[in-house]
This record gives sequence, structure tokens and C-alpha cells, in this order.
Amino acid sequence: MTDEALMASLVQRIEVLEAEADIRRIQARYMFLCDTPNPEFGVGDDSHRIDLIMELYSEDAVWEGVGEYYDHQFGRAEGQAEIRRHFEGFWGRKQDPALLLNAHYLTSEQIHVDGDEASGQWIHMQPWRSMEDRTNTHRERLHRPPAGELRRELPFDVGTDRP
Repeated sequence: MTDEALMASLVQRIEVLEAEADIRRIQARYMFLCDTPNPEFGVGDDSHRIDLIMELYSEDAVWEGVGEYYDHQFGRAEGQAEIRRHFEGFWGRKQDPALLLNAHYLTSEQIHVDGDEASGQWIHMQPWRSMEDRTNTHRERLHRPPAGELRRELPFDVGTDRP
């Protein structure tokens, strides 16, 4: 292998690693901003939280619930305006019972970078606890195809737990 070919190969490998790191940061930032209580210092209200989440979406982004459970719960939002309305519908109203804890964890990461496009898939676990001491754990698969859509796919086990 020539020095030029070696250098080109190393640059390409570094670009893939940087793309994977960028995808991880975006996905982790989104999950972090969705946590309750919002752990971000300086975020005073849910309107500000939504503004920060919206910075992660392109104008033509799609946020979609996929599968029997999520189709009806979340539906599909196309473009920033619809996605913003989706989040305002969740955080823009009083929750009854109010959430005390809502944490998002990702595991089983699979990121595939191919030139200027990438896709990723994770298993997402989301424990939460409400003011009336109800608990719940959502478990689902998340997929981001190359177009950047966020799809919540069929849960492999959605359960409600009591303390």
C-alpha cells in the first residue's frame, strides 16, 4: 500500500469514527433533554426544553411511532412545526399525575456509516415514576434510517410495574 493510499484509508476510517461519535452525541442529547426532571442546568421550563430538542431536528425531519403500540400513542410528525407541536402536546400541558422521574437509557447500539449517510438502531429503556407512586418501564427499539427519521418500533415488552 502506498503512503497516499494508506493516508486516504486512515482519513476515511477517522471520518467514520467521527460520524459515529456525532450520532451518539445527538441521540444522547435528545434522550437527556427528554428526562424528567430536566437535568440540564439553566433550562427553566419545558418551552426552553422543547427549543433545545428542536435544535436537533432538520426542517424535513420525521418523528414517528411505528408498530401496533406506538402508532396510536405517538403517530407521525413531519417537519419541525409538526414535531414541535408533538412535544408541546406532551410537555405543554399539565401531566396528571405529574412525573417525578422519567429517564431514558440506550443500549445495544448499532451505527452504520456509508459515505455521507448513516443509520442507527438502539434498544431504549425508559423507567418512570409518577406523583401517585405509579411506576412504569417502557422498552422499545429505536431506529434512525439514513434520512434521519426517528422511529419508535414495536416494543419487545412494555410493562407497568407497581412498587
